[in-house]
Amino acid sequence: MMAYHPDCQEKLYNEIKSVLGDSDRDVTDDDLKRMPYLEMVFKETLRLFPIGAMLQRTVTEDIAILSGYLPAGSSMTVSIFHLHRDPRFWDNPEAFDPERFNPENTDRGHNNAYIPFSLGPMDCLGRYFGTKLVKTICTRILREYELTSLSTYKDLRVTICISVVALDGYKITMKPRRQCAK
Repeated sequence: MMAYHPDCQEKLYNEIKSVLGDSDRDVTDDDLKRMPYLEMVFKETLRLFPIGAMLQRTVTEDIAILSGYLPAGSSMTVSIFHLHRDPRFWDNPEAFDPERFNPENTDRGHNNAYIPFSLGPMDCLGRYFGTKLVKTICTRILREYELTSLSTYKDLRVTICISVVALDGYKITMKPRRQCAK
């Protein structure tokens, strides 16, 4: 997403630099906690491109819904991809806007409209490890490289499988930041 949004990339790079400086040291958990914009970018990316695009559960007891009901034992599927883009819960849902996850933003819609790792006792066991891993990798990459793309975010075409897959891949250029300064 950063290759498609250079303004967000620059803001995130500046945050990384403010926390890590020019040091080439490893990124720590404390460093990640001091990067609120990284958290917002991470959440917004998962909103638009959830790791698991669908969630399936078995109904444990009869449930009345709208004009019908689901009997116990029924299988129910929720499209996380579509839930995360539902205009009933999200303003301008197709736009990439990390600021929607700014802690100062109190108007965040329905609490259960954002479930990138599922919800409740069956949520993702690897969410904490995965979150730290992805944030650390992003920090390392953005600290060292400027990402660009000839295509735009609007050019990105996806399909929903088990996860969200880019039909044409992600064509980006990674330019070492030392070269960018020249």
